[in-house]
Amino acid sequence: MATATRVKDLADNQESMAGMMNIHINAMKQQATMVLSKQRAAAMFFQQQELIPPLTAGFPQFCRLPMELRKIIWQMTLPDSRVFEPYDIEHRPRLRKRFEPPAILAVCKESRKVANEHGTFIFGWEKSIGESVWFNPKKDVVIMEDALAFAGLWPALLKSQVEILAFHWTYFRSHEQVRDLWDCIEDVPSCRRVIILYRSPSNYIYSDEKVPKLFSLKPSDIVLGSAMEWMSFINFKRVEEGITWEGFKREMEDLCRRRHVGKDEAFPPLEGMELIMCKEDRTFHG
Repeated sequence: MATATRVKDLADNQESMAGMMNIHINAMKQQATMVLSKQRAAAMFFQQQELIPPLTAGFPQFCRLPMELRKIIWQMTLPDSRVFEPYDIEHRPRLRKRFEPPAILAVCKESRKVANEHGTFIFGWEKSIGESVWFNPKKDVVIMEDALAFAGLWPALLKSQVEILAFHWTYFRSHEQVRDLWDCIEDVPSCRRVIILYRSPSNYIYSDEKVPKLFSLKPSDIVLGSAMEWMSFINFKRVEEGITWEGFKREMEDLCRRRHVGKDEAFPPLEGMELIMCKEDRTFHG
């Protein structure tokens, strides 16, 4: 009797273990089915991505955005303010540093239209489109070496409607040179800002890896360590360390006011900035 009971208990235990094993096997099958389904879905997704053109694969719904929003996005891809330093060779302007045109010029008709609304190609060979560069007149800065170079650059400056002109502070050696400066600026009616530029000798050197960047001067920044003989025609207010940007600007503005007595048009404001060669960032606009 006892033996029969033990045999029955053993059979019940085996039946229970078999049931539990069946449950585990079914669970593993379900998990395997889910993994396989995910793998198949991923494979189908990548196959479909290969059929989508590269330009739309990252943002396939871009064309469905409102036109105003698309225009803002295109504008955000345009280059920030850049510094152009042209020089004149027999009335043929050349640039000391050339910049790549905006990438959106080659994306589509809509993006190219946005780029053309904000810039144009100038400084080309013999005033043509050949070897010219894309230029944004509202952001980009043009450095003028002197009044003599202005003659060869004047057509390009007028065509581009340049708004920001920069002149080296060493240019102000006499009343005559200051008058030449004002004449240059008056000949470019689109000019809205005039920058007086400071730079150390090492920042005259251009290289493929570096680009010129401008940084604003504070009123208390010393721009001249001492009075220079060739600037003795200007009555600078000096501090112990030298001449500040505030003092230099005040005298320049005073000369400007005296020159513009009786004239209706307002002279563009003067800004003091330092030019420093910085490492070029090609990760976004290049």
